[in-house]
Amino acid sequence: MAVAVENAIIALLLADSRVSAITTVVKPHTIPQRLSLPAITVRRRDTDTMHTMAGPISLPENICEVDCHATDVPTAKELADAARLALDGFSGTAGTVVVRLCRRLGEGGSSTKHDEGSDTYETVVSQLYGLRAREAARS
Repeated sequence: MAVAVENAIIALLLADSRVSAITTVVKPHTIPQRLSLPAITVRRRDTDTMHTMAGPISLPENICEVDCHATDVPTAKELADAARLALDGFSGTAGTVVVRLCRRLGEGGSSTKHDEGSDTYETVVSQLYGLRAREAARS
């Protein structure tokens, strides 16, 4: 289900008008070199399921990282705000995934790094989300 959860987040971000007003580039894991910014990357970092001795007692919580990339701090933060508004508190169906709750767990400070071989800089704002979700039944 890991890929399905990442794809669900990507679908939610691409469908959101606040996000698409800033970028239409939302990719799993990493963005290719030389891709024009701004862009968003999504990756699952962990899955946590509560257990008793009898087995799992809840839907798994998928911990996903959403990184908002831009060439300047204000745009990266604006993109991160748009992503938060699209994802935090979402419940419903996204792709093949039924999301009971998507909640923001935290946001890392922005970091700026130099793209070697050019005079451009990249700013990244990282956010963590927890998604309690299951794959929808297939017909």
